[in-house]
Amino acid sequence: MASFIDFPDALKCGLPMLTAEGAMAAEYAAEMKDIWNQDLCTRRPAFIVQPKSAADVQSILKAYKAAPEPRPPLAVACGRHSARGFVDGALVVDLSKWKSVSVDATSKTVTVEGGAKLGDMDAELSKHGLAVCTGTNPDTGVIGLSIVGGGGFLARLHGLAVDNFVEATVCTAEGELVKCSDSENTDLFWGIRGGGGHFGIIVSLTMRAHSLTNLAVVEHPTFCRKAEPQTKEMLERWGAWAQEAPNEVGGLMVVPCGAPVNVIFCVSANASVVPQEKLKKKSVGSSSSFFKNPMKWSDIPGLCDLENDTFGGSFRIGGKNLRLMDYHAGAQTYLVPHQKPGHFYEAAFMLPTMTPEAAGVMARMTKTNIAPNGKCALLVFMFGGKASEASNEATAIESRDYRYWVIVEGSWEYSKDKAVNDARKAAVAEWTRKVRLELAPHGLKESPHVFEGEDEEGGTGLRKAFVDSNIDRLLALKHKYDPQNTFPFNKILNKEDSEGKKE
Repeated sequence: MASFIDFPDALKCGLPMLTAEGAMAAEYAAEMKDIWNQDLCTRRPAFIVQPKSAADVQSILKAYKAAPEPRPPLAVACGRHSARGFVDGALVVDLSKWKSVSVDATSKTVTVEGGAKLGDMDAELSKHGLAVCTGTNPDTGVIGLSIVGGGGFLARLHGLAVDNFVEATVCTAEGELVKCSDSENTDLFWGIRGGGGHFGIIVSLTMRAHSLTNLAVVEHPTFCRKAEPQTKEMLERWGAWAQEAPNEVGGLMVVPCGAPVNVIFCVSANASVVPQEKLKKKSVGSSSSFFKNPMKWSDIPGLCDLENDTFGGSFRIGGKNLRLMDYHAGAQTYLVPHQKPGHFYEAAFMLPTMTPEAAGVMARMTKTNIAPNGKCALLVFMFGGKASEASNEATAIESRDYRYWVIVEGSWEYSKDKAVNDARKAAVAEWTRKVRLELAPHGLKESPHVFEGEDEEGGTGLRKAFVDSNIDRLLALKHKYDPQNTFPFNKILNKEDSEGKKE
């Protein structure tokens, strides 16, 4: 790691600089323990600085540009999920202490700042019976997730997060605040809707919100006596059903490694048939987010198809399961048990169709050729609907005609024995790579999200996530707003592309 001994004195931004040694070492150590993917906790950024306002961000960037060389590379952390937030040897601008959220119930918009997480935003939106279209994990940073697309349970009804942006304020590499919207700095507004953090630090983001309190929910754990062939059939048949379902229906299929069980979790946000008034909570099983169910299967278009169909599985565990669920306290926390902080090696990609061949790969890699010591799964989200209506050029995000977003969730039990832990990680990483490699011939495209499984040499290629015309526009924006590549740790444009546009 390069040495930047004099850099804290040179960076005169008026904010504390956390370092691994010295007076702020204890604070530095505490922050490095508080990262969602705990496998990244061993990384050693050179410095961590934590702004709490747009003015703080301006001060940091202006001081950074004024500091003499050599300067450490600059990284940005929002919700602390990205593999490129806390980088070895970097100056990390950590926005996690700045979590302001404001809701305008009249205009149905929400504005988030800095490091606000999805849980922070949902807590405020729930007070007004409103919801947005980004994310399914309350620990995720809103801005970081949204600017690379932002999918969720409502994407088929209201589009991706980028389709619901109203305006944003970006702090450029020069420390200038630039507002952008459909009517102001429209080129930058286009770029941040899918182009990530290449052009500056997004210090505030305003999005449209939509009226919603409750969802109709189906949760069907399904046992498969013949694990691999029945999982293949379930993926095929559920995948076909998902694309015919009405737009208000969203959800996913969880396909865990090794277990002869798959879980279908689907929701309906059809407010004309799903009761929206706040109801008294009644515990059902271990969840207090379910309400007493006043609905009938036949009441809910789309979900009614799931009443008797196991999609090729042997039988459901727990029988038929239609419930009324609070959107914020229930649906938005549903995946938390699968996504608690831990040790992960993940990847994500888009699939155009659920072909028998693609379903066969996923079934084989989860039921037969499984990770030998991991807690691994595939999370297959249904897209399409409104999320696929925009053209590939309307925003920087592409793959609009792709109908499934797949997260390859590789995880393992941590061991204090380094050799044991390294071996466990290596096995999970190899499994993650094989899943992606074997699915590559079936039309997958990279997701713009940054997981550790894509943050390595040998990935399937960054350009594959974008059409050539969008790449050219993104490079032109990079040249305009960050010609010196001050913000290098992003996935959309690789280092060679960015540096190739320097004057």
